[in-house]
Amino acid sequence: MLTWHSEFILNKGQRRLDGMIVKRPESPPIPSPIAKIFRQYNAVDYKGPDESMTISNYFKALSYAYSIPDYLNDSSAVNQVTLTLVSHHFPRKLIHYLQEKFSSTSSKILEKVSNGIYYMYNYMIPVQLIVLSQLDLSEYLWLSCLSKHITAETPLVNLRQAYAPHQDIHFIKLLWMLSSGPIFRKEENLLCVT
Repeated sequence: MLTWHSEFILNKGQRRLDGMIVKRPESPPIPSPIAKIFRQYNAVDYKGPDESMTISNYFKALSYAYSIPDYLNDSSAVNQVTLTLVSHHFPRKLIHYLQEKFSSTSSKILEKVSNGIYYMYNYMIPVQLIVLSQLDLSEYLWLSCLSKHITAETPLVNLRQAYAPHQDIHFIKLLWMLSSGPIFRKEENLLCVT
């Protein structure tokens, strides 16, 4: 038997992206491998240290990214949208699921670009996966602020210097995430404080 539901509500709250990086059209290319795929509207979905990038999370983030042109009231904006998934752990179940579901339509589901950076294929928009635990810390030390694995051995002075050029991009988000993680030595003038 079939049942008709008019105006079926798909979400319980407001739809929100964890972040959006807007690149001005006149901006020069950014040399970072993370920014290589960036277009004008770059949706970011972040999963914290104790969360996983589940199949459900993945499809929700993808649907939000596809909703950006509607939000902008510009259907051609789909050509200017990307999605970046940020996770602390490699999402094995998700990748296995995608390989099973899309292996007949695409020969390549995932491509490793560099340590911790992967491109995901079979979509209208570019999608990348960033696995924080796999990134080269010498290049992405500032992203270690997203981790709760900062220890007394972490070179905090170097971390602070590496973070400084990026603070305007995500300072408030970092403080929010760090407030739930253990950060130490409050008496020192550190970037990451509780």
